Amino acid sequence: NDRDNMVQFYQQEYPSGTRILLLHMDEDPQPIPDNTKGTVDHVDDVGQMHCIFDTSRSYTIVPGVDRFRKLTPQEEDGIG
Repeated sequence: NDRDNMVQFYQQEYPSGTRILLLHMDEDPQPIPDNTKGTVDHVDDVGQMHCIFDTSRSYTIVPGVDRFRKLTPQEEDGIG
């Protein structure tokens, strides 16, 4: 089904250790600031991404609600 496909997609595209950039979150009363870098810990069985951000805060990203993307190698090296 579609949900299973979506979960599998996120688990394949964002394995543990993937570096991401949180662009924006809308629905959190204490949001992590826009453009904060983080590392994926794991993607759970409903497709939510459990991340540890460089601010030392943990947060579960909800695809479709929170906006995020992978970091490029240049951004990781501090060039981008």
